[in-house]
Amino acid sequence: MARVRVEFFGTARLRAETPERTVIAATVRAALIAVMQAFPRLELLRDGEIAKEFLLSVNGGRFVDVIEARLNDGDCLVILGADAGG
Repeated sequence: MARVRVEFFGTARLRAETPERTVIAATVRAALIAVMQAFPRLELLRDGEIAKEFLLSVNGGRFVDVIEARLNDGDCLVILGADAGG
């Protein structure tokens, strides 16, 4: 299990009402479940997939759509509303 910092942007931050949270998780799925337990207003998974209104990035470098992707200790999972942008 990895200690993962989860950062929220856009709609995700509005619903979580905090900029970040640390969770213990080995996969993206486990991290999302931990976040949803802490913040019930964040429905990040639907029918076992990432909800379409959110985008996920690991360490700010790559977007992920595979919820079984492994996370390493110290990783940062960024959750942002798909409508966030400039």
